[in-house]
Amino acid sequence: MHVLISCKTTNLDVHGESIKRKIAHGLLSQDHLERLVRDHDKHHRCRKTLLELLDRHQISYVEVHRGRYWPDLSHVDAVISVGGDGTVLEASHHIHSQDIPVLGVRSSSMSVGYLCTCDINNLESYIDQLASGKTKINKLSRLQARIQYAETGREILSDPILNDFLFSNRNPAATTRYIFQVGEEKERQKSSGIWFATAAGSTAAIRTAGGTQVDRSSSEFQYVVREPYTPPGEDPFKFLKGFFSAKDESVRIENFCDHAILALDGQHGQLKLTFGDALTFLRAADLSLIV
Repeated sequence: MHVLISCKTTNLDVHGESIKRKIAHGLLSQDHLERLVRDHDKHHRCRKTLLELLDRHQISYVEVHRGRYWPDLSHVDAVISVGGDGTVLEASHHIHSQDIPVLGVRSSSMSVGYLCTCDINNLESYIDQLASGKTKINKLSRLQARIQYAETGREILSDPILNDFLFSNRNPAATTRYIFQVGEEKERQKSSGIWFATAAGSTAAIRTAGGTQVDRSSSEFQYVVREPYTPPGEDPFKFLKGFFSAKDESVRIENFCDHAILALDGQHGQLKLTFGDALTFLRAADLSLIV
């Protein structure tokens, strides 16, 4: 068996030196650094335990850091994500097949772990299951976008998302203008943008925007229009929130902003759009999450 390990880079690694300088100049208190050190130490203790368990079971592995280059996955039997939900989300963008299961390991109590199955306390039992081929899998629905660029006519497919897309004006303070098509019906809208979420992502941003939390085993997707604007005297938009299957390319956006974006799973990817570009939302391959 051969696995790929995706590890987060701790905040101490990223911000430690800057925080130390600010503490030295009296701009921050010492407890800021102490929290980062505790998180850093817990993460690396969890990572060390994982590597020892893999060696004990004679499972070969290659390790990559979150956000860095990923090797070819054709010979990888499983992916182990060590960090929190952000590390699982970043890893999921590289996995385009449901044949490669993912084990999410929450390496520190400071990390959000909704998508993580285990931590250092029960990690051993999950590596035992992985080695024996007795893992249990939960299939999570994913969504991707087909973008057709108006200027060139070129089409691309986005990476699959596990939580959500956000379509909006590049400037968050500016109005987002577009035509929103659901099935055969179209509606010209102005708003702050639109959330599109999977079942797994229904507990995230779309829920706070007025969406519906659903069981993460659901195969349906949902959308919520953010802060819709209708001029006085006009009827409210027909398409403000709803569910769709994404099997028949029934949900589409035509962008009327000079500059817009499609954000993938929060900060884990961004596609730039210009006037006339069109987006169609499609079902992607499920993600196989070890539970």
